[in-house]
Amino acid sequence: MLGKIISNNSKTIVFENNYIGYVINIIRSEMFEIGKVKKVFLYKHLFLNNKNKIVEELYGFNTYEEKEFFIQLLHMTGIGVKTAMAICVLDIQLMKKLIINNDTEGLINLGISDKNANIICSEYKVSKKEIKEQSMPLLSDLISALKNLGYNKAEIEYATKTVSFNQNDLSLLISTAIKNISSKYGQ
Repeated sequence: MLGKIISNNSKTIVFENNYIGYVINIIRSEMFEIGKVKKVFLYKHLFLNNKNKIVEELYGFNTYEEKEFFIQLLHMTGIGVKTAMAICVLDIQLMKKLIINNDTEGLINLGISDKNANIICSEYKVSKKEIKEQSMPLLSDLISALKNLGYNKAEIEYATKTVSFNQNDLSLLISTAIKNISSKYGQ
């Protein structure tokens, strides 16, 4: 849906389309600047509240890929909208790499609970294209090494986005990641 961002807080935006305002739950408020016209990918969630009334909530995503990942999470056993939204805050490409490699430990290192990491790895439906694009066995070793060295989640996410996995040398990957983190975060 194309419209204008009227207001923005950390969890919701008011989005105007054809003079109608919609309150939309979001994951990254910095992606929705007040006054800007923007395309938002919507998901409508319907559920029964405690008074047996049907309630409608809208969830908005910056990309179609985010929306599809969110929907796939919702179809997993025991994962509801709040958990799915919390997971979607993480880097989706990194998540897919970990899921494809069945790396529950990597998911746990990113802050996902042990139970949800196991559910995601066992129930996520991976396409052949994703397997070809995302499969990188050194990723989980790099994440574990950076975590053991004391780097936080944001630094590890940044490092995994900036290193080239074309090389097969873990020590070279770690040193490159540390250099990238240091240059970005000034350590």
